[in-house]
Amino acid sequence: MRRQPQSSRSTGRATPVAAAAAGATMRGLLRRALCCLAALAVLVPAVQAQSQITNVKDLKAAVYTEMTFTGGSGGGDACVRLLNASGTIGCATPSRQRVEGRLQRLDTLLPSPDDYPDGTTFLLPPALLAGFLQQCAASPSLASRVVGVLVEPQPPPSYSQAAQAPLAELALYADRSYPWNPTGSGLIGMALPFPVFLLDNVTTANAQQRAAYNADQGMNSDLALNYARMTLTMDATGNSSACLDAQSCLPLGGHSVLATLPPLPPPANSSGAPAGAPTAAAAADLPALWVLAQVDTAGLFHEAAVGADAPVSGLIAMLAAAEALGSGNASDAMAAAGARYQRRLVFAALAGEPWGLMGSKRLLWELSTAPSNSSLAGLGLTNASLDGVLEVNQVGRARQPSGTVQLFAHGPAGGPPADFLAALQAAAANSSQGGGPASVSVAAASAATPGLPPTASAGSFLRVGGPSVPTVLLSGFNEAFQGSTFHTQYDALKTIYADSIAATAVVLARTAHALALGGGGAAAPAVPLPIDYAAVRVTVDALMQCLLNSTVGLNCPLAKRLMTPTAGGKVSHYIGILRTLTADPQMPEGNVKSDVERFLWNFLAFATAPTPANTSSSSGSSSGGGAAGGGGGDAGGMLRCQALNATACPAGMVCAGSRSLPAPEGLGYCLNASALSVHSITLSTSPCPFLPEGLGYCLNASALFVPSYSLALRCDACDGAKTLYDYRWKAANETAAWEQQYGWPPDPMWMESNWPLGTPALTLYLKEAPATGWALLASGLAVTAASIAVTLGIQWAHRRKLKQH
Repeated sequence: MRRQPQSSRSTGRATPVAAAAAGATMRGLLRRALCCLAALAVLVPAVQAQSQITNVKDLKAAVYTEMTFTGGSGGGDACVRLLNASGTIGCATPSRQRVEGRLQRLDTLLPSPDDYPDGTTFLLPPALLAGFLQQCAASPSLASRVVGVLVEPQPPPSYSQAAQAPLAELALYADRSYPWNPTGSGLIGMALPFPVFLLDNVTTANAQQRAAYNADQGMNSDLALNYARMTLTMDATGNSSACLDAQSCLPLGGHSVLATLPPLPPPANSSGAPAGAPTAAAAADLPALWVLAQVDTAGLFHEAAVGADAPVSGLIAMLAAAEALGSGNASDAMAAAGARYQRRLVFAALAGEPWGLMGSKRLLWELSTAPSNSSLAGLGLTNASLDGVLEVNQVGRARQPSGTVQLFAHGPAGGPPADFLAALQAAAANSSQGGGPASVSVAAASAATPGLPPTASAGSFLRVGGPSVPTVLLSGFNEAFQGSTFHTQYDALKTIYADSIAATAVVLARTAHALALGGGGAAAPAVPLPIDYAAVRVTVDALMQCLLNSTVGLNCPLAKRLMTPTAGGKVSHYIGILRTLTADPQMPEGNVKSDVERFLWNFLAFATAPTPANTSSSSGSSSGGGAAGGGGGDAGGMLRCQALNATACPAGMVCAGSRSLPAPEGLGYCLNASALSVHSITLSTSPCPFLPEGLGYCLNASALFVPSYSLALRCDACDGAKTLYDYRWKAANETAAWEQQYGWPPDPMWMESNWPLGTPALTLYLKEAPATGWALLASGLAVTAASIAVTLGIQWAHRRKLKQH
């Protein structure tokens, strides 16, 4: 506190300066107090009508609610703008300014577009979203008057957000209107001139309460009402070519993952090649049987789409089948019989397929340029070696109420190839062996279907390989996709069954084994494939948690044994943008390869790596080939490596299982040196001298990253992290002749718009009534008058006191 002058204290009299200061302080306090009281007098009754106010924090929460955009199942998300060669789809504000509109909940659609009020943000249950957006698409005047749309997360509606005939332009049959997705609404393909947000559960409850308050007020603009303030500015306009020139967008893209069984080529003088494996020269001539699964899904709200059934159930079945085929027990059985595969199995997890079969198209283009192409150099894989395709997708709901797992084999027009169908049916008939389910059935898809669904990656292989390539899609649907969750956020973990996926994995593994041995048809393979169904089920359960459980994600125990996630373990099945490429496509740069892609690569590397000759597989788990290690340090004769070192391993080997960060709580990872399973790694509280923290293992495996992005693009001099934020993307036409040769439709060149910092954003708030402004003005004038009166009163009292002295 400021000290008073000495003269004032000695005489006991107040000076004029002190009196003026005291008056000014009192006037300021009075003005603030009266302004606050006036504002609260106007706002608090409206706020208290909505919630109980006990403190300032409650008042702020009642006035403002901001949604956090977390994505994933149950999280808030925004519909954003994508661009292709034809134009735009998705959502954006009409200008770069934020928009706001009073909040109104719709319980039913209004008969006419003219019935909807102007300046409104509509809160909708999911059941009304498709109908409302279709009204907006049919009425430009309505679309121009809508400020925004907020979508409640539940309950699931009876429609899909995709088209009824998705990717129809890629169909290999004449009737391109065939409705594979009969509940499709086409929302994903709409271009909307206003923001659309998917609310999380907390924001939904708050928005419903605010909308109910507005309804109680009769939406009377003379009263205080709740508004939604939204920011969804998108930089890109026009089409993908225009935004590419303006550098206002980035390509959709990622990386597919391949692995082969047997590996090719085995390293020179290697003791790690499995018994019965062909030499490098012989393996180079092996025809290839491709086992395909897709990685990504799509939706109106990209980050919220999980894709549990379509496509992740098929991906999990393929991964589990690869592990069963690469297991030590399988290689022991082959060695004991002196048998070897006559076809090389190539497992492919394809990225970007919802966007014009982008992943399989680029893969096939790169195969056409092999062996010179760097992504596939040394594998000996070409289009000429294509000798069959087995794809698996949408098998998570194949279990019937009776308990039977019912699968369907789709093929080109005329039905699936007879020998592949017979092999699948024979595998299903033997599904109970090894403790598997008692009833699994495979039937040919209905003759009413025109051929392979255009969403199937197998169609890309059939287009390039020709009708002589036997091609099958194994799925849980027959004439049309099941349910209404295809390409929506409702295709979630709780809607699929682990036993359905595990049964499919067993059928897929047995079929691939029989065909790779050179057999086919109903005849039993020369060497039966030993499968422990319980171990397959463990793998399926673990993969479901890693890839589909949003609260666990890649923080799951299985992923922690293989790699260190860079995105906090969050799993996204939207392919996202590809900022740059690495100079060496096989470098696992966390800035370029996503966590999901690196997880799949590590899993397949371990699953298909052969058992080292000096390690007994019979004493370990039978559920996986080398999945996660196969012995460590000197204990298995395994070389240790750092994955980001390009020369970490000898030629022909890969560095898998490298972890760049410390383990949780500083604990290291120890391997059971006698087991070659991804499940054999255990945490240890004691040091493992043969396991330097973070190092991986040099495996004799052919695991590869293959870039997935539009063939109409190229990335000039891209070099990973060094060019992460340099714009290097250019239009390209090097593949035009190849595309024309195989009758590909024009490349859509999918891009995602850039957006500024602070986008997306959603705030719900209570806005004062217009009369409040006048009330505040009046209260301000009253405060001013009161301040003057108080000042005059103080001055009068001061003068009077002076006269008395």
